[in-house]
Amino acid sequence: MYRGLRPHGKAVIADMRHNATSNEIQREVEKMHLGPVNRLMTKWSFEHFLLNSAYSVSDMESVIAQTPFGKGKFDLGGVGFQVTLER
Repeated sequence: MYRGLRPHGKAVIADMRHNATSNEIQREVEKMHLGPVNRLMTKWSFEHFLLNSAYSVSDMESVIAQTPFGKGKFDLGGVGFQVTLER
């Protein structure tokens, strides 16, 4: 990503937080206004697939520290985070 950006260009990564709680997941799924079956399947997918492979904020900070970006600006919200990286 770094090489593909112009100087002062920005990249954004959005991901789920590894430490998102079941209550936070429930609130996020409720915001989606899904039907009963889709709501159940979505919550189950979040808790059993997405959460297992999600990064924690500290893990993502460690990964970014090893790149030319060095650091990023994190915004936490709901069950996830967005990190903005600037070249």
